[in-house]
Amino acid sequence: MPDDSDPCTACLRAAPNPREIEAAASMFARCTNPAAKAQCTRRVAGVIPKQAEYAANNGRCKEAQAMVAAALQMGVPAARLAKAMDACK
Repeated sequence: MPDDSDPCTACLRAAPNPREIEAAASMFARCTNPAAKAQCTRRVAGVIPKQAEYAANNGRCKEAQAMVAAALQMGVPAARLAKAMDACK
């Protein structure tokens, strides 16, 4: 997890990295700046759907499900994550 005292900054730093998506979601929950939260969500939405789908298609469903859960928590629309969710049913 990025070592930032500001949760909004930490969310923005962690968001593009699939390995840090759970840390990003944790920081997102603590972030109080609406603009930074929206930016963090956009960063996650730009990366995580494809990464989760890739993980799911390669049999790494627990990893994909964790990415999907974190992205949903951060406001990424479920429709953007549907392929990953469907691949692990």
